[in-house]
Amino acid sequence: MQTTGEALPTPARPTDPTASATPAPPTTADPSPTPDPVAGLIRKMSPREKIGQLIMAGFGTPAEAVRLIRDLRLGGVILFKRNIETEEQTAQDIATLQQAVASGLPPLFVAVDQEGGRVSRLPASSGPFPSARSIGDRQDPQLAYQAGLDTGRILLRLGFNLNLAPVLDIASNPQNTVIGTRAFGTTAEAVIAAGLPFMNGLEASGILAAVKHFPGHGDTRIDSHVALPVVDKSMAQLHLLELRPFAEAIAQNAALIMVAHLVLSELDSRPASLSPLVVDGLLRDEMGYAGVVITDDLIMGAISQYVTIGEAAVLAVLAGCDIILVGAGSANLQAVHAALLDALHNGRLSQERLDLSLARILLLKRRLGASG
Repeated sequence: MQTTGEALPTPARPTDPTASATPAPPTTADPSPTPDPVAGLIRKMSPREKIGQLIMAGFGTPAEAVRLIRDLRLGGVILFKRNIETEEQTAQDIATLQQAVASGLPPLFVAVDQEGGRVSRLPASSGPFPSARSIGDRQDPQLAYQAGLDTGRILLRLGFNLNLAPVLDIASNPQNTVIGTRAFGTTAEAVIAAGLPFMNGLEASGILAAVKHFPGHGDTRIDSHVALPVVDKSMAQLHLLELRPFAEAIAQNAALIMVAHLVLSELDSRPASLSPLVVDGLLRDEMGYAGVVITDDLIMGAISQYVTIGEAAVLAVLAGCDIILVGAGSANLQAVHAALLDALHNGRLSQERLDLSLARILLLKRRLGASG
């Protein structure tokens, strides 16, 4: 966001001897500044509505999702394979979910993990969707851009507006079972050369891209879906490898960055997604990222074995995250919403901190044409 201050005086121009002596007509100053629609919307929102905007929910049935959207004032939903059977059914369900949003609130973020390869949620009839590795192996940035553009166009047609992709992890550890061919390559250069064009292709189609999994999940042996991985590299090593694709994504105005559930032992003993030293410190202050930060799914084993889901949500927001991803479970979603609302009421989460995330989220929704 831009800051405003007093306007500097305009330097006087040298006198033009050929200019007319007739004085210029006086200018009329705008009597009032242009209203900020995002700030105006934030002022109108209740605490319950504000908290809801920070949550992205997975669900079982559309009827369950509609109840959650109305009850918790959710700001986003994510569809998994279990929610997607045909293109027609998916488009209809998404339209139904958008219609459940309360009057006066912005439309939902409707997200999906459509990476390609083994992480493809769309029906087979919509594809094929090649894996990131097969795209990277072609060493053709235009092909990578076209793959992102084609993926985005299909998603847009169905009603999605956010893809939790591309993966910018580097597959530098052959023993890593969770990333593998989801990565565009085994070097930073290969991931940058294919992953960033794919991101830009998605964006050109009208779909927001969330690059993942910051600060890099490629050199781990433990799957964060199961337990909490630890990365023991020095910051110098991380800047030479894992962080390079994310630094390039920031330079190219990445809309969202997903933070992983792993420990950077050089900085903190807490999961990166819950660490102010990683999110506000490394990602925002050091690397200069001012956009929206989303957590990986809080129901994953790396978090559930570490802390309760409600406390994890509070810690994530306090660390600098903006959107809390909860992939399943009405009880989980209720717990997250209640914990954040309680933190706001008892002062642990300040109104200013909450409104900062809201402003980032609402500005991004306005890019999608969401007027609110």
